[in-house]
Amino acid sequence: NPPNLSFEFGDATKKVSDGPWDAIILSNVLEHIVDRIGFLKAIREQTKARQFLIRVPHFERDWQMAMRKELGSYYYSDPDHKIEHTLKEFRDETSAAGLRTTEVLLMWGEIWAELEPAR
Repeated sequence: NPPNLSFEFGDATKKVSDGPWDAIILSNVLEHIVDRIGFLKAIREQTKARQFLIRVPHFERDWQMAMRKELGSYYYSDPDHKIEHTLKEFRDETSAAGLRTTEVLLMWGEIWAELEPAR
């Protein structure tokens, strides 16, 4: 392992170590959190991270999701999910949290995004 690489283990909804951090990686995390905007704001402010790499399920990945939702059926891919984002919802939430998207990819039914603190 490179000497300048370290990882934190814990519940980021409760506490994270003070920054500055280089990057925060949230891979399939946000969809499990009710107050995603508050969570992202707190992480951004606490860590002072320069970069955020976020991956979430994409609601618009398949026509079946919209059909199930319209029929009133359960349509999330996990019973603990609070949301499965449309691209607009993702952009709105991350922007409200003070993050600016620098790159976004739609791959394998997910939104993969690189973000930075808004100036």
